Amino acid sequence: MVPVNILHAGDFKRLVLIILLIFISKYFDKDLKIKLHKMYGNFNFKNFVWSFFGVFICLFLFSCLTARKICSFNFSNRSLQNCISLFILSVFEEMFFRGWAYTAFLSVLDRPNSGPRKINIGKFSIILSECMSVVLTNLFFAIFHLQTYIIIYNYNFMQTVGTFISVFGVGIFFTLIFVKTKSIWNVILIHFLWDYILGVIC
Repeated sequence: MVPVNILHAGDFKRLVLIILLIFISKYFDKDLKIKLHKMYGNFNFKNFVWSFFGVFICLFLFSCLTARKICSFNFSNRSLQNCISLFILSVFEEMFFRGWAYTAFLSVLDRPNSGPRKINIGKFSIILSECMSVVLTNLFFAIFHLQTYIIIYNYNFMQTVGTFISVFGVGIFFTLIFVKTKSIWNVILIHFLWDYILGVIC
């Protein structure tokens, strides 16, 4: 068991919410397009590695461009307590937004009787229900993060809009990993590494 003194106060609330999400998901499992045994029983190492490289390169380039120099790394603010809290937050957010919200939207929007409606873009085709589910999930994901930027960081209007667009885009990236792998663990680890690397890049 994790000692109490290495958990933040909010971690207990998130752990309770995670347990609640598991029970809710289990109750609705028969109605969901992506079943729990597939979502939680699957881990794709190859996709995880490629996703990690994508995350690292993206953040490295972002840091270099904004700082106009080769970025440095600062691990001094990454204690065990912060890492555990970051991981619990990643588990909660991914279980809620990818494991529950995306799957619920897809289950509602993908009508089995009519067959999948597709949008053709050149040689590529996109299933409309999947596209709408990705957009709706990440609109909520971005809205959920607004409280952090407005209340805690006191961002002005333009900073808030920029961050909203950024979080929306990152959420789409996470959701596409989930769509590709059908594994909640892949996207939890990528989300954790994203937040961790973002925190140590200066």
